[in-house]
Amino acid sequence: MAFGLQITGKDSVGNFLVTDTTANFINLPIIAQGAGSSVTVSSVTKKPYVFVNARGVSNQANGLVALWNNSTKTFSFYSAEPVYPTPSTGDIALTLTAKSVNYFVIAEIGETPAGTQGYGLMTFTASGAVAVDSRRYPLTSTYYISEIGPANALNGNWLTSDSYAYVDMSWSAALDGNGLVYYRGAKFETNRIEAATLYSYYAAYVGGEGGSGGDYVEYATFPFPLPAALIAKLR
Repeated sequence: MAFGLQITGKDSVGNFLVTDTTANFINLPIIAQGAGSSVTVSSVTKKPYVFVNARGVSNQANGLVALWNNSTKTFSFYSAEPVYPTPSTGDIALTLTAKSVNYFVIAEIGETPAGTQGYGLMTFTASGAVAVDSRRYPLTSTYYISEIGPANALNGNWLTSDSYAYVDMSWSAALDGNGLVYYRGAKFETNRIEAATLYSYYAAYVGGEGGSGGDYVEYATFPFPLPAALIAKLR
């Protein structure tokens, strides 16, 4: 037989599904919440989700990134600033500056430590895996997914007009190496949250482009779209 917890509702149109432990974030509790430039969640073995709100954080003209270190189980938050040499005779670089943001981290129910209480509610999926264990909710805070940002958003595209919402940034990334710079993150304005992305590299042609004489330098930039971002609110 199948196991789990399912809640249905009914209105003038008919029956509808409210939530199902096999198809909802009900089995992903908040395991860390706060404000700071980093957060460590040592209990996990898999990369968790991190939701960020950085409304009011200064000096984020090019956006913020949330970088995961699997060795230390730590998310660190930075502003990203591409640096183009002047005159243009050197490699492009990326400056990352630590920033304090508001965040919360969620993880699968099996990734959270068991509580000390001996009683609670436990439900299972059809395969017998634990879907919900009320003893494994270390914090009382809860959340809900309020919307999903557009897929393939490019730099400057709006993710949401709710500047107080939290954006899942577990997909965030950044690289600075050998003349190539890229990052994927978000920019938090007072009236919106935007995609913040860059993929650029340094190219130098000795003797000019196409052999036209003289040295030629350029920075090539390509679109670097985001995945569809989950937007959440705290209850």
